[in-house]
Amino acid sequence: MYHNWVSANTKPLEVDSTVFNVFDGEYPPEDTHYDIMLISGSKKGVYDQLDWMIRLQNYIRTTAAKGQKYIGICFGHQILAAAFGSQVIVNPNGWEVATCSFPISNQIQQELNITFTNDLRLYYAHKDIVTSVPEGFTVLGGNDKSPIQGLIKDNQIFTLQGHPEFSKGVLECILQIIEQESLADIEVVTESRKKLALPTDQLWLIDHVLEYLGF
Repeated sequence: MYHNWVSANTKPLEVDSTVFNVFDGEYPPEDTHYDIMLISGSKKGVYDQLDWMIRLQNYIRTTAAKGQKYIGICFGHQILAAAFGSQVIVNPNGWEVATCSFPISNQIQQELNITFTNDLRLYYAHKDIVTSVPEGFTVLGGNDKSPIQGLIKDNQIFTLQGHPEFSKGVLECILQIIEQESLADIEVVTESRKKLALPTDQLWLIDHVLEYLGF
């Protein structure tokens, strides 16, 4: 899914990707540099502080100091924020799932050289949030559910709480699991299903993410 989202850019840029399962201790060979490293979502929470998460945060800090560029999606957004000093907690406002939106701040619009008068709309499936802005980072924007919906830093790091790689079908499956396992109130599931009909902006977004990162 991530490969397909990045490959959907209109530049056009050809995309080659390699997957490393860091929870199994898989990492790129030492001193290997990639144009971009993308950290994906996870079933685990950053606050679990498992050994592989601690190692990943150390790896992020070390490679970022050498100029490695990063995209963080959902858990990736959270672990990148945590690596640079933020805290991640269970959202006291509950789940943010299905099609949700937030306004892009004026400062970010200037930095990205865009004019976007509507709220940015993406697919979501999370119940954890970043609570503070790490030093040197700027917030993309926020909403009542999650005030920090994404972060950018120095044309090197771009994170999103939402899931631009998801499709409507993926969200339908996630909502089914949430309902079957009673992970959220049925009212949340019902309202979320209604939102799935709304269009999203993930294909528009990828070009601007890549431009910000210098591609």
